[in-house]
Amino acid sequence: MRNKSIDNAVAWILVVAGPFVAIFVNTANSTDPVNVPKMLVMSILAFIVLGLVLTQWRDLRLKEVRLVVIASGLFLLAIGASVVFSSAPLSQKFCGTYGRNTGFLTYASLLFLFLGAALVRQKSFHRKVVRGLAIVGVVNVLYGILQLTHNDPLPWNNTYGTILGTFGNPDFVSAFLGLSVVVCLAWLLGNLKNWKVVVLSVVYILATLVEIKKSHAIQGLAITALGISVVGFFFIRAKIKSKWPTLTYLIVVLIAGITALFGALQKGPLTHFVYKGSVSLRGEYWAAAINTGKSHPLFGVGMDSFGDWYRRERRPSALITPGANTVVNTAHNVFLDMLANGGLFLFISNLLIVALGAIAIFRVARRTKKYDVTFVALAVGWIGYQAQAVISINQIGLAIWGWLLTGAVISYEISTREVISDQSIENQKNSKRSSRAINTSLSPTAILAASIGGLVGLMLALPSFMGDSHYFTAMQSGKVQILEKAALANPKDSNRLANTANLLIQNKFNDRALVVAREAVKFNPSSSDAWNLLYGISLQTPIPEAEKAKALTMLKMLDPLNPDIQKLK
Repeated sequence: MRNKSIDNAVAWILVVAGPFVAIFVNTANSTDPVNVPKMLVMSILAFIVLGLVLTQWRDLRLKEVRLVVIASGLFLLAIGASVVFSSAPLSQKFCGTYGRNTGFLTYASLLFLFLGAALVRQKSFHRKVVRGLAIVGVVNVLYGILQLTHNDPLPWNNTYGTILGTFGNPDFVSAFLGLSVVVCLAWLLGNLKNWKVVVLSVVYILATLVEIKKSHAIQGLAITALGISVVGFFFIRAKIKSKWPTLTYLIVVLIAGITALFGALQKGPLTHFVYKGSVSLRGEYWAAAINTGKSHPLFGVGMDSFGDWYRRERRPSALITPGANTVVNTAHNVFLDMLANGGLFLFISNLLIVALGAIAIFRVARRTKKYDVTFVALAVGWIGYQAQAVISINQIGLAIWGWLLTGAVISYEISTREVISDQSIENQKNSKRSSRAINTSLSPTAILAASIGGLVGLMLALPSFMGDSHYFTAMQSGKVQILEKAALANPKDSNRLANTANLLIQNKFNDRALVVAREAVKFNPSSSDAWNLLYGISLQTPIPEAEKAKALTMLKMLDPLNPDIQKLK
C-alpha cells in the first residue's frame, strides 16, 4: 500500500487477528464456545481491514496484485451466488450451521484478511505473522498441560478425555500444533548459533510432540512429518552447493511419502502404522460431496448445507461404513466442501487463490538459494495447512492461518522482488505519486472507513452470537416457555430447533414439541432430522393424517438408502 500509515494499520490488525481468533473462546454463556465467538471477532477485524483497504482502492489496480484482486472478486461472487441461488435457509447460508459456522460471513471475512495480507508491504509484517503463530502454539501447549493434568480452568464439556486447546477438538488442536512444530523447526535451523533459541525451540518441539501424541489425532503427526521434509529440503539446498544431495533427498522423501500414502490406503509395509479407520470414512464423505457437486454444479446446495444432502448423495457402501445412521455436515475436505456447498464456481476460485500462494512460494524458492528463515517458516506453515485442508475441516481457528499465510507468502514474494516493476518506475518519476508513497498520516477518511467496517462486521455477526447466548441462558433457566422462545427466535438454527424439540419430548411436553418441530421443517425443509422429529411426535400425539403422511414422504425422499427409514409406514 502506498500510504504507510494504512499499511502499518492493516499489518497490525492482521498480526493481532490470527492469535486473537485462534485463542478466543467463550465458555461463559455460549452453547458453542468455539466457533460462534471466533466468527464474531474475526468478522469485526476483517471488515476493519476491508474498510482500510478500500480507502486505497487504487492499489487494487496495480499490475502486481491484479490476479489477487481478480481471484478475490471471483471468490466473493461465488459465495454470494451460492447464498442467492441455493435453496438452503438464508441464516444457515450466511452464518453457517451449528458447530461449524463456515457460511458466507466466515468465508468473506477470511477473504478480506487474505486480501489485506497480500497487499501489505511492511517489512516486519511477515516475521510478525510467524511469531503470532508461535505464540498461539505456546498458549495451547501450556493450556494442554492444564487439560492433561485435569486442571482446566474452563468449564468445557470435554467428551474426548484429552486436549482440546482453544480449538475445542483434539483433531484441530493437533493439526495446529503440527503447524507450530514445523514453523518452530524452520526458525531453529535458521538460528543454530543462538543457543537460547536452540534450547527453547527443542524444549517446545518435544513438549508439543508429546501433546500431539496425547491428542490421539494423526493430523498433527502427518503435518509434522510433511513439514520436516519441506524444511529439510530448504536447509540442505542452502547449506550444500552441489545439487546431488538435494536431488537425492527429494527422491528419498518422495519414496517415503508415496509409501506412507499407500499405507494410509491399506497397502504396503506402513499400513499398520499409518492406516486409520477414519480414512475409509473420509472416502465415503468425499464421494458424497462429489455427488452433491455433480447434482448442483453451478451454485452448490448452499454454504454450510452439505449436511442436509449427505443422506441423499452418499453411496450404498456408506450404509456399511460408516453406517446407515451416521451422518456428517462436512466432507472432511475443505476443497470438496466448497464444491458441494458453493459449486464449481467456488471450487475453482478457491483453487485459484491457493495456486497464487503456491506460485509465490515457487518464485521465491527459485530466485534465492539461501536459507531465509521467515520465508521457510511461511512456506512450511502454508504447505502444512493445505495438507490439513485435504483431510479435515475448515475450522475457523485453523482457517484464519491458512488464509493469512496465503496472503503473506504472496506479499512476501512481491516485497522481495529484485526487479522494479513498471508501475514502481512510473511512481518514482511522478513526484505527486511519490509524495503519496511516503504519506505517514492516517487520514480521517481511513479512520472513518475502519470504524464503519468494524461496525458492519459487528452487526453482521452479533445476531448469531446473541442468539446462541440467549439459547444458552434459556437452557440454564429450565423453563419451557423461555427455552421455546429462544429456539424460535431469529436467526433460527436447525440444530437448536431439533435440540429443543427433543428436550420437550423427553419432558413430556409433546404439544410444545410439535410447535417447534413444525417450525423446524418450515425453516429447513431439507432437514431429515426435522422431519424425523415431526414424524416421531405424530406417533405419540395426534396430528392431521396429511401432515403425518407428508413427514413420512419427506423422510423417505431425504434418506433414500436407509432401510430403517424406507420400511416405515
